[in-house]
Amino acid sequence: MLHLEFSDALDAIGWTRAKAADELCQLPVTVRQWATGRLPIPDEVTVWLRPYAAEATALHARHLPPRRIGRPARS
Repeated sequence: MLHLEFSDALDAIGWTRAKAADELCQLPVTVRQWATGRLPIPDEVTVWLRPYAAEATALHARHLPPRRIGRPARS
């Protein structure tokens, strides 16, 4: 997993870098270095995060939020 995919995956699951550091039991500086490409993302993180992010993305696509009643759709 490259650093850009890592950042996109965090966005997909709704995690900040701080949340990722807490949940993955890592120092915030380590997660920041993964996100900026200064350190490689460990395989065990990739193996767990990639399908989780894919499922979160698919879930969001299947369950779009309702549009506000009485307001035009944004273009």
